[in-house]
Amino acid sequence: MENKRIGGIDLLRGVAIFVMLAANSSPYLLQEPYPYLFRFVYSLAAPVFIFLSGFSLAYSLMMKSSFSKKVYQAFYLLFSAALLDTFVWKIQPFQSFDVLYMIAIGMFVNLLFFRLHYRWTIAVLPLIAFLSYFFQKYSNYRFQINETQINDIMLRKQIPISIIDVKSMFIDGWFPLFPWLIFSLLGSIIARFFDWFKQQKKAILFISAGCFVVASFLLNKEKSSQGLRDGYLELFYPASIIYLATALSFVIFSFSAIKFHFQSSNIIARSLKLLGKSSLFVYLFHACIISYVFDSYFEPRGAMFFICMMVLFFFSCLLLAFWAQKLKSNETFMRLPLSIRSIVGLK
Repeated sequence: MENKRIGGIDLLRGVAIFVMLAANSSPYLLQEPYPYLFRFVYSLAAPVFIFLSGFSLAYSLMMKSSFSKKVYQAFYLLFSAALLDTFVWKIQPFQSFDVLYMIAIGMFVNLLFFRLHYRWTIAVLPLIAFLSYFFQKYSNYRFQINETQINDIMLRKQIPISIIDVKSMFIDGWFPLFPWLIFSLLGSIIARFFDWFKQQKKAILFISAGCFVVASFLLNKEKSSQGLRDGYLELFYPASIIYLATALSFVIFSFSAIKFHFQSSNIIARSLKLLGKSSLFVYLFHACIISYVFDSYFEPRGAMFFICMMVLFFFSCLLLAFWAQKLKSNETFMRLPLSIRSIVGLK
C-alpha cells in the first residue's frame, strides 16, 4: 500500500492522532472540572483510528498486498502493545487491552473475514452490537481497571494473574472487542465497496451528518452517567448504544467528508498528514512521554498550562514524524530486520 497511499486517509488519521495526544495527556496535565466538549471530542478519535486500521488492511489486500505479510504485521503490532504495557506503562501485558491490542486483534479478525463473502462481515455487525449491550448489562461490567504492576511481580509482592484476562479483552477492558470490533470491520466493508462509496459521497455525507447531530444530542442527555475511568475523559466506559450511534455516524461522516486524493499547501493539513503517515511511531512515542515525563514530573494545572504543553507536545511529535519519514528513506535503516522496524512502527 506504500505506493498507493490515500492522502485523505493519512490526513484523517493525523487528526485522530492529534486528538488522542490531548485526550491521553489530560489526566496528567489538566485540572478538573473537565468541559463536556473536551470529553465529547476526545471520545471521537479512537473510533476513527480503529476504523481506518480496518479500512487500510482491506484496501491494501485489495491492492494485492501479501496476505501473509499482513498476518506478520498483526503479530508485530500485538507484540508492540505487549512491550508498551511492560516497559512503558509497567503493567502485566494482556490484561487491560489498550487501542493497539484492539487494532492488532481486529486485524486478525478482518483477515479471517476477508477470505469469506462480505455478507458474513455485514451480518456480524449487529450481532456484535447486541452482544455488547447484553454483556454490559448482564456480565457484571467492571468499571475499575485492575492492573498488576511489573515491579510488584519482580519484588514478589503480587503474583502474576492469568496470562490473558479474557473478560477484559472481550467485555470491559479499555478497548474490549465488544463493541470496538464494529469499527474495524466497518472499515473493511467500506474498503470493499470503496468505488461505490466515492460515487455516493454527498448523499452519505448529509445522511451521516444528520444522524450525528441527533445522536450527539441524545448522548449529551446521558453524559451524567459516564464517569471518569482512572482520570480518562472519554464517554465510552462503557460504550453505550447511544455512544456507538454517535461514533459510527461521526466515523462515516468524517470519512465521507475528506478528499481522498488530498493535495494541499496548507501547513496545518500537511502537518496532520505527516502525523498520519507515522501514526504508530508517534503513538508509541507519546505513550513514553506521558509515562516517563508527564506522570513523573508534572501535576494537573489550568487550561492555559495544558494548551501550552499540548502545543509543545504536538510540535515534538511532528518533528519525530518528520524524522521517521527520513529514516524510511535511509538504506542503512531499511536493512534492519522487518521485525524490529515493525515493532517501532517504521516498517
